[in-house]
Amino acid sequence: IEVLSTLTPFPTDIIYHSELSPEELWRTISESDKQDHILTCITKFDDNIEHYGLISGHSCTLVSAFERKVKGKKVKLLKIRNPWGYKEWSGRYSDGSPEWDEDTIKCFGDVKVKEDGIFWMEFEDYLKFFEETEICKAKRSICVKNIKINKDRICEPNIFHLSIFQKTNVDITLLRKTYRFNRKIIPNEDIIANLLLVKINKIGKVITLLKTSSSSRKNSTLSETLEKGEYLIYFFVDYSHGKFDKKRKYSIDVACDQYFGLYDKGTDQNF
Repeated sequence: IEVLSTLTPFPTDIIYHSELSPEELWRTISESDKQDHILTCITKFDDNIEHYGLISGHSCTLVSAFERKVKGKKVKLLKIRNPWGYKEWSGRYSDGSPEWDEDTIKCFGDVKVKEDGIFWMEFEDYLKFFEETEICKAKRSICVKNIKINKDRICEPNIFHLSIFQKTNVDITLLRKTYRFNRKIIPNEDIIANLLLVKINKIGKVITLLKTSSSSRKNSTLSETLEKGEYLIYFFVDYSHGKFDKKRKYSIDVACDQYFGLYDKGTDQNF
């Protein structure tokens, strides 16, 4: 996901499987697949999974998600590809497994027994052996603006003014530089980065809190459909249990389907 967020203008998100119910995760994957988003997934860091043909802590492409009724029973399968082009899952619904009877092949199709890195996996097994799903929201048309946050302002609440000119889907991401780009940045789950999205009323004095996002492990993200109007984005880092340092760099990234305005309003001492 670091590559996709660096080389494309599209918003990205990491979903830790432990943070969502199986139903929510399946719904998220299915909806993203229908919208042609780029999906990747990461296996658990556990050498024991290699007995099942998987590689510990390895990133794969999540090609597509299917839910079909086979012999009156709902079956949820994911089509996954190991980018190496070989070494595949050897459990249920793997190449040539007994689960691929005539009825199942008829329902899912496109089943090839071939050492090509592509394999099928039941969603239940996916939850056992994979710990993250990553989403890159690729779109045919997108407007993006990024504002780097001054490192001298990181320890203070920052505020940005967002103008929406017509109803649109909005993705707001708090991007952070990770250890992959700077090995001196030691992961610290006590340092929590926060985003708040609020709406300003017509008078400009009263605000309504719409959504929040907080994380100590990944980029904080907010996705919402917003009506025409004026909004504020607040960003602040909670250092109450962690030590402040200027190595941790942040920027605000806003992506919309329509034109919009984004303005840095500095810090808010009254926050």
